[in-house]
Amino acid sequence: MFPELNNILNSTPDSFKPSDFILVSDRQADASFLIHHYLSFYLRAGCKVCFLGLVQSFSHYSAVGQRLGVSLAQAREKGQLVFLEGLKDSIGAILQEESSQGTQHLSYLRSPGAGLKGLFRFVETSVSQNGARDDGESWGPPVLLIDDLSVLLSLGVTVGAILDFTLYCQATVCTELQGNMVILVRCEEEDVDDDEEGANLLQRGLVHQCNLALHVEGLPTGYCRDIHGQMQVWWRQSGETMYNPRKIFHFKVFSGLPTVPIMLQRPYSLDVSAQLLRTEGFIDGRWVSAASTFPVLDPATGEEIAKVSNCGTKEAQDAVNAAYKAFHLWKSHTAKERSILLRKWFDLIIQHRDDLAKLITAECGKPMKESLGEITYSASFLEWFSEEARRVYGDIVAPSAKDRKILLLKQPVGVASIITPWNFPSAMITRKVGAALAVGCTVVVKPAEDTPLSALALAELSVQAGIPPGVFNVVPCSREKTPAVGELLCTDPLVAKISFTGSTATGKILLRHAAGTVKKVSMELGGHAPFIVFDSADVDKAVAGAMASKFRNSGQTCVCSNRFLVQSGIHDAFMEKLAKAMDGELKIGHGSEPTTTQGPLINTRAAEKVEGQVADAVAQGAVVVRGGKRLEGSFMQPTLLSNVTTDMLCMREETFGPLIPVVKFNTEQEALAIANASPVGLAGYFYSRDISQIWRVAEQMEVGMVGVNEGLISAAEASFGGIKQSGLGREGSKYGIDEYLEVKYMCLGGLSP
Repeated sequence: MFPELNNILNSTPDSFKPSDFILVSDRQADASFLIHHYLSFYLRAGCKVCFLGLVQSFSHYSAVGQRLGVSLAQAREKGQLVFLEGLKDSIGAILQEESSQGTQHLSYLRSPGAGLKGLFRFVETSVSQNGARDDGESWGPPVLLIDDLSVLLSLGVTVGAILDFTLYCQATVCTELQGNMVILVRCEEEDVDDDEEGANLLQRGLVHQCNLALHVEGLPTGYCRDIHGQMQVWWRQSGETMYNPRKIFHFKVFSGLPTVPIMLQRPYSLDVSAQLLRTEGFIDGRWVSAASTFPVLDPATGEEIAKVSNCGTKEAQDAVNAAYKAFHLWKSHTAKERSILLRKWFDLIIQHRDDLAKLITAECGKPMKESLGEITYSASFLEWFSEEARRVYGDIVAPSAKDRKILLLKQPVGVASIITPWNFPSAMITRKVGAALAVGCTVVVKPAEDTPLSALALAELSVQAGIPPGVFNVVPCSREKTPAVGELLCTDPLVAKISFTGSTATGKILLRHAAGTVKKVSMELGGHAPFIVFDSADVDKAVAGAMASKFRNSGQTCVCSNRFLVQSGIHDAFMEKLAKAMDGELKIGHGSEPTTTQGPLINTRAAEKVEGQVADAVAQGAVVVRGGKRLEGSFMQPTLLSNVTTDMLCMREETFGPLIPVVKFNTEQEALAIANASPVGLAGYFYSRDISQIWRVAEQMEVGMVGVNEGLISAAEASFGGIKQSGLGREGSKYGIDEYLEVKYMCLGGLSP
């Protein structure tokens, strides 16, 4: 609809030109963040910058700039920077800063060169009405500038006036304007009681026969009226929609947060085969409805995509009973027979790869490219374990006595409860189930409440592959029913094995449940992976590894890098190249869009956690180099922090989001001490071209998996698991199959020598 929209919204520092004019307001913006994240880019690009200093004086910003290596004074002397101060008193009543609740994010307006004269005329008209500067010129603009205006400018709309009803802007300038006009009105909950004032704001613009761009998020329905018969506002609230097909632009903002691309405002549908879109539980080879359902939401839009049967303890018990009954038949199948069925299941997953990927994107939010990759990864475990099924060997041990033989037999443990997370809703199931079924175990799968559709689609394909009833069961349930269902699956005496992937805290609860009946347990729990870049590293490869490791699934993987340690000799070069890579390679959006690389976090709680870690770091002196903002819904800007210290929250707790905090270190010993100072030890990464250092560091890192000059290390052939509080046991590889086996010692005596 708007061809220039994405170019403007996704502008990078490199895209700015000397002909660009940037108007910035510092209202309640952190000085270091403002200068480092915005002004330094604009000034370096040669742009002309008009800075409305509403909060602090020029001397304050100049001092902060000096510490950050940005000379605002020099830019001012060259005429590149115009700093307008002394405005606070003149527009204090408009901004109402003393009574303001919450924090307003930095506001800026970009006008490409062609619109420069028109913008200057507007600024001169707006700011010359009242207020005084030191040099005698008058300023006092009844105006608030926000990001959305860059979109309007890119469409060629002349800016006439910008009104923000939350700030009670009086809009006296409206009476002098003709032609095109933009009125931006945002109204918070506490401001919606004065319907008459809101209507007056609209009337002031409409009586001049102006086109209207009206931002009405939060306005009561009384404001949405056809005034003087000129136009009707496009309005959405509480299911009501009014639309008049005239030239109207509508930009939504939630709770004052910055917006994500306009693409999220269009509807998304789940276009997959009806055969694979299953919404009931799967028990003993049958699709089973529960007494109630729970919604599955698209994390990008918050829209409901399906209602799924909300299974409880009754259905879980039925599934355990079915699995126990089926176990005695399934274990009697030959290894070759089980291998063939697993291979058929693998083939069907590859055949339906696109639809299965769409399910992952819909319920998990990850970009389609990554979802397709997950399906390939998921299928690889069935392929691998279909081959390993025929390689489960016992041992014949040389006896100490001549009249006997010693045999060590490997046998399946029995029914396994499989409890999986949402971040890999297909692969985390097949990595466990493939090993279990290969050796003759049967399973009951409890998928994450956020992502049950992928598990149910796998169940449908298991039927098509010929997996017998009761061998593979799926019990979906809501967050509210999860504790009771999980407890039953971990305590029922018919269950012999528990395999869980999730948080360390939840893992400890399940371990306590399992202790009552002393079950065999394997757990892949939380990680907090260090990513070390030594002076000897290839910086370009380290940057590529960091991008791959950190931003896959928007940072929501248990093995993604969390703590970045960069040696002082290459720190600055690494930071510069990483920032450029983030600018050029990352794009936020709905996972269904082919250009999206960063989807949403799984829910708003996840976004709040990342936002909290960023705020904590900034409060303790960290500098935001890129990103730093929470966006609409569960979106979060990919964020790069410098000047990070080890006592910050992001260095002590797993993030599970798109945040890169960088700590500068001096010696190898210092880096290892920081890397190992964690109660968890799942994965770790480092970059070096010193072969001696590679051996030293790899052996000393306290983790279960090490990536040396590589940011993506998972593979079906390799063992997966951690040490310390990151879990018990291993998955994948030839070792993963042992988690579902018991070793039985058989002594055959009385033999004639």
